[in-house]
Amino acid sequence: MDDRPSFSTVIKNPGFTNLWLNQILVQLSYNSLNFALIIWVFKLTDSNTAVSALLFAVYLPAVLFGLFAGVIVDVTDRKKIILGIDLILCILFLLMPFIKSSYPLILILTFLINSIRVLSHPPPSQKKPTPPSQLTLFHHTFYDLLSRLWLSRSLNS
Repeated sequence: MDDRPSFSTVIKNPGFTNLWLNQILVQLSYNSLNFALIIWVFKLTDSNTAVSALLFAVYLPAVLFGLFAGVIVDVTDRKKIILGIDLILCILFLLMPFIKSSYPLILILTFLINSIRVLSHPPPSQKKPTPPSQLTLFHHTFYDLLSRLWLSRSLNS
């Protein structure tokens, strides 16, 4: 027999529903902000190089801090991490309108937002507390690399 809970049972769990809704809203606001920043920086600077620097500030934190984020999340209470990250992201998002005319401050704030954001991926995506196998690590790293290459090629086209 299959002992796994059904979809309706999982959806009725308020803890799961709150976590799921949180992730949906964070993803929506995060991706909307990055998209709006691309347009805003281009209008502010009228420069493709400035937009490229912005995208560098968006993706560099994942490269720099992605390896350590999983370790930090594994040794810390996940509920505290999620609440702390959401609070910090809220404050950083609210600062954005006050710096909208300063390109260097936009880059710094974008880097900070995406650095904090790197920590929010591991908690909901981890299914087991056991470390993944080498093959799984290779698969995720390879998939991540391919998706980033595709994104960079599609943005350059």
